[in-house]
Amino acid sequence: MVERRTASAGDVKSSSKIVIKSGSSWRLVINSALKQINDSPFEELSRSAMDSHCHLDFILQKLPVVKRDKIETWQDFKKAIFKDKEDIQIGALITNFCDPRIWHIQSDVQPTLMEQLQYSSEVFYTIGCHPHWSDLFQESSFLQMQRLIEMDRLGKCVAIGECGLDFSHKNSIDVSTQKKVFKQQINLALSLKKPLVLHIRDAQAEAIEVLNELKVPSDYPVHRHCFTENWTSCSTWLKRFPNSAIGFTNLVTSGEQYLDNVLRKLTLDNIVLETDAPYFFPKGMYQKTAIPEQLKTTREKGMSHPWEVINVAAYIAAIKNLPLKSVLDANARNIERIYGIKR
Repeated sequence: MVERRTASAGDVKSSSKIVIKSGSSWRLVINSALKQINDSPFEELSRSAMDSHCHLDFILQKLPVVKRDKIETWQDFKKAIFKDKEDIQIGALITNFCDPRIWHIQSDVQPTLMEQLQYSSEVFYTIGCHPHWSDLFQESSFLQMQRLIEMDRLGKCVAIGECGLDFSHKNSIDVSTQKKVFKQQINLALSLKKPLVLHIRDAQAEAIEVLNELKVPSDYPVHRHCFTENWTSCSTWLKRFPNSAIGFTNLVTSGEQYLDNVLRKLTLDNIVLETDAPYFFPKGMYQKTAIPEQLKTTREKGMSHPWEVINVAAYIAAIKNLPLKSVLDANARNIERIYGIKR
């Protein structure tokens, strides 16, 4: 079983602990989000939803072996998660293969899941090394990354990542190793002209320094994954990379004021929606939506799933006082701009 070196809380900026708000203002936002979800046909929402960042390989590891062994297609994957419901659609999702222990199993061979999912029109993927596993990224790993990208004959590998720097207390890998591996992946992305998916925790200044050193253009397609910092950090980042997509997960549904402030100030042109599934559940709106019951069962297995990107969209729509459709449509435009994927 794959075990991430950080729990879901590890993806949160260490100095900013997420606490669910119990105040009336938070409840009003949640109620507004719920209303927008429940007023829309779920099939329409599902087809409009795009999850810019999840981990299907980690979801797979949470499934019982008896189900895992029956998966040969994307339809099988959906049946395994949603109690045999396979007809549910999603606009698109991007699954990140960021653990070398999964994608560097055997040279010159695609991981089974990567090979199985590439034939679905809904699924795309990235390849990279998360900073929590940068000590496992050897020269052979770098060569295997290159080989896996070359094996992609269908245009399904859309970016390098997630990669970056994590100086939080959740990561014990030394700084020099993290920077070395980060630089290797940046250089690979630049040489292949592929977008970057960045994981940055308590290390924004250092990450910008590395990106400057390698002369990454200001307009380069960058997805700043799972943003959990304040507006000062966000505006500083956007001054350097104004065309970045800033990713938000269901952590926003906790109602932290500093994150709400970022969402209010940030234009839709810079926002992408993500679940980081199997991590991060929507708060306050889990059992109160018209979403089919089959899609609510995964919490019992301790995991979220890509369709919960709808909850992220609804919360942001409520915070910004916008129609849910506007947020979903902007997300689709931004994913197409960064990744070249059309809904």
